[in-house]
Amino acid sequence: RRVIAEATMVLILLHQYAIDAMLTGIDYCNKGDQDTYWWDDAVASLIGWAEGTDAGGSTSNGYLFYNIAQYLCRVSGTCNIAGDSEVNRQMMVALTEGKNDLLALKCDSAETYMKDVEVLLDTILVDLVAYYAEQLDDDPSDENNVAHGYIVATSLIPIMEKVSQDAANSIQLNMGKLGVTPMVDGKNVVLFALKTYVSAQNINCDLLTRDICSASLQSDVGGDEIFPIIDSGNDSQESSAGLLSDQYIPTSNIDHILNLTDQLEAIESASDYSTAFDIYNSDDPGSLKSLSTDSLYTAGSFNTNPLYPIYMYALWQSANGDGIMDNKEFDDSPVGLFGHTIIMDEFDKKSGFNAQLTAETIRATNMWMAATNALYAGVHICSNSELADEPSYVNSIDKAAAFWIGTHKDPDSSEGGSLYAWSNRIDEKFAELSGSDFDANVKILEGLNAMQSEFADCLGSSNATEKEDMAYKMRVHADDVARYMTVPLAQSLIHSL
Repeated sequence: RRVIAEATMVLILLHQYAIDAMLTGIDYCNKGDQDTYWWDDAVASLIGWAEGTDAGGSTSNGYLFYNIAQYLCRVSGTCNIAGDSEVNRQMMVALTEGKNDLLALKCDSAETYMKDVEVLLDTILVDLVAYYAEQLDDDPSDENNVAHGYIVATSLIPIMEKVSQDAANSIQLNMGKLGVTPMVDGKNVVLFALKTYVSAQNINCDLLTRDICSASLQSDVGGDEIFPIIDSGNDSQESSAGLLSDQYIPTSNIDHILNLTDQLEAIESASDYSTAFDIYNSDDPGSLKSLSTDSLYTAGSFNTNPLYPIYMYALWQSANGDGIMDNKEFDDSPVGLFGHTIIMDEFDKKSGFNAQLTAETIRATNMWMAATNALYAGVHICSNSELADEPSYVNSIDKAAAFWIGTHKDPDSSEGGSLYAWSNRIDEKFAELSGSDFDANVKILEGLNAMQSEFADCLGSSNATEKEDMAYKMRVHADDVARYMTVPLAQSLIHSL
């Protein structure tokens, strides 16, 4: 409790207080007041009085941000020739120059230095989370490190959520809970999440003492990419025809995804188990089966789609494996393959083969998750435009539209094997009972078209700030579309009760 209380005061309360105090000082400056009381207060909350040798102070026993950075540089051997952390050197410059600007009533310049300090404090927090991730990965039973790691992670998570919910979720799962085994996914998953945040916030990798920005860093979840670039080997550069009577116009070739709807319809009309299973059980890239068994696909989904790990951890129980993701199981299979596992259970159920139910299971698991995966992959590519230069690149929003709409033509029809037709079918049943005119498909189509436009604008921009804003807007739309895609799932559940 003592460790948590002390760390909370430093990393959360005093951290926020320092930023608020500097902002207050700038507000007074904008009113023509040269008083630096609030700025000095902020400096004191970050440095305190114990650091340094003057007046009997200490060089190693302080607890505030300044000494945290000193500690990290000492244990990593990265202090400069004077024995100081480079983060601290830059922070002291920014704090000093900011105060001078307040005295000169250069308020805008002082605010710039305040923002510099804010990034440097983020740098220290990220570095400290990585440090405790390494400590806990080595010994997850060390109670002192568990407590420190918990509060350090808790102080960073709210800041990370504004940039990447996925990265924040990884930190929360592995370090942000007490009473459970920390680092369940291993060190690399945490470092990978931190790397995502560091990149988005333009944190200087040279100021970090831990190996967060390593180009070879990989997630323990599996796979070498953040999400799969290969899209079934379709080499055609000609854009596919318009979907849903031209209500969505693709900008890339998605025919290989549209074919999946045809496969689903063939399974639904199959007269026997063998015929249906042979269609599903193809090992070709981009097959119905590969949507939940391809290692690159499942690894990328974990890191970009917030819904994927939610499903995984809802299905996994601690008794069924622990530690890194590869050790966790659901129904005697790796939990990351939950879609395929559920579908195989449906194929092999004791009551026998049911073509309609099997097709519905594939549609509601693999196809549905693939649609949301593509949405969030688009958000990620917006922030990492170089990925769109791959020769096999296919527009992610086009992919999401293809997974959802498929080969469906008539917007009002409920016939066919697509997710769109499935949503129309269940919507008709609810409309008869409730009289509601809400149509999830209308909302989904609006969102897909908006995201397609935003995606094009993002890829065409070279301004990092603009791209960050565009990625945020895309994330908001992706969340909205994913919610509307969840509506027919919930309606189907309610209707089956």
